[in-house]
Amino acid sequence: KVDALKLFARKSIVDDETDEMHIDGGADTCNIGGKAWIIDSLTGRTVNVVGYDEKSGSVKEKVPIGAGVTAIDLPNGDTILLRVNEATIMDDANSLLSVFQAREAHCIVNDRARQHGGGSYVGLEDTALPLVVRGASLALKIRCPSQKELKECITYDLTGDVPWHPD
Repeated sequence: KVDALKLFARKSIVDDETDEMHIDGGADTCNIGGKAWIIDSLTGRTVNVVGYDEKSGSVKEKVPIGAGVTAIDLPNGDTILLRVNEATIMDDANSLLSVFQAREAHCIVNDRARQHGGGSYVGLEDTALPLVVRGASLALKIRCPSQKELKECITYDLTGDVPWHPD
């Protein structure tokens, strides 16, 4: 029997400096997990997280909701910061960008792999963030920002900051 929560929570390990935020068209809410984030706010609200199979009984209870900032190094050498608002915070799980939640905030998510005729990027105002293929999924390579970067780099919000209710 497959434990859906364990499957959801399996961490992908890139290297000591970087992590990944997986693009997930099936997730109803973003998740912030791993070492590549600085949590900058908590809402005081919590949710119960259920994997893709509600019948399995795998539930993680009272998961906090908040916002975090991560860094991404662009192909041209620049670094920008990405903020994800209204996300579940589970340090032991993969970071997920909910395509639906990002699109609700007017973020462009081209989650069709290049080999399938897509562009594979997340589009922000004037910047395209390239996605990498990891198995059968797409991801952004992210890392924890330095204190200097937090002060000097441009920050883009991938999701809205109003309370998120996906139902």
